[in-house]
Amino acid sequence: MQLAGAPIKTHFNWNKTRIDFVVSSVWGRAEILPIGFTHLMVVESFELRGPSGGVAAADIFYMVCVFRHLF
Repeated sequence: MQLAGAPIKTHFNWNKTRIDFVVSSVWGRAEILPIGFTHLMVVESFELRGPSGGVAAADIFYMVCVFRHLF
């Protein structure tokens, strides 16, 4: 099957109400922020709160990484 001369790869999950063209040779990914700990107000780990609103005996930290898909 072809559409405007371009081959179509069919799949059982294909949404037949939409046509997507992706040229993989110009598709890329840019790293905006490398993976690392979240730095919010110069703090890397945050205290957790219990159901009563008091400080729990635990800490939490987040690892973040930001990518942007380019095409």
